[in-house]
Amino acid sequence: MNRRVYVTVRALVRTANTPLAKARLTRALRKAARPLKIEVGGIQKQDGWIVTNVNAVTKLYLDATTRWPVEDGSASHVFNDNVIEHLPLEAGRAMLAEAYRVLQPGGKIRTVTPDIRAHVDMYLNGGPAALVDPMFDGYTALGLKIEHPVDLIRIPIGEFGHHAGYIYDFETLTAELERAGFHNVTRCRVSESDDPAFSAWTSARTRAAHRSLSKRRVNANFFAISLSKFGRANRRVSGWHQDGCRTQIRKAVP
Repeated sequence: MNRRVYVTVRALVRTANTPLAKARLTRALRKAARPLKIEVGGIQKQDGWIVTNVNAVTKLYLDATTRWPVEDGSASHVFNDNVIEHLPLEAGRAMLAEAYRVLQPGGKIRTVTPDIRAHVDMYLNGGPAALVDPMFDGYTALGLKIEHPVDLIRIPIGEFGHHAGYIYDFETLTAELERAGFHNVTRCRVSESDDPAFSAWTSARTRAAHRSLSKRRVNANFFAISLSKFGRANRRVSGWHQDGCRTQIRKAVP
């Protein structure tokens, strides 16, 4: 399809679908049992989860940078995969603040986002040898041109629309999470979680990733972060792993 025609048609579809998708979200939230499990920026349906997006054809529309139509402390889990890096810093802060508001004490959020430090370290330490890293298989499978080691830095910043958003390393994301009220941020592997709700989600994503070389390779240098609000229960916090992070954060109970 001609690009101009595609853009026009997609805009028309978005205009028609968005109010319907907002209404469907309202109904879904009204019917859903509490506590809720919410995915921001999701596409793939998952049992027990409210899966939202802002794309033109989403079934359930949620702009996560504005106030969510969800009552305070009504969710146990929030999940977002490759979302926050598409948002400018202030918009990302708004999303984290809303996630914190809707999570109940002891609730958790898991965030997956590119780790710019991992890319920079690979560039600085790898030299020309970095060009044969398996991660590049994923990038080339996505149609990206790889010619020099500096592409390790150029791609996560300049491609996928990330230039319009904000790119994180672990320290920066930790600071933003703590700013929103979360605590005890911890790294973990992208496809692993000791929380049953996230385990089912990440296992499904991992199976899908194994069917896609590009997804499997690109995720090698992404964070996976899970956060939980501070509660009375003593929850175990996982340790650091090489290719990602999981964060458990808690909020004091009044």
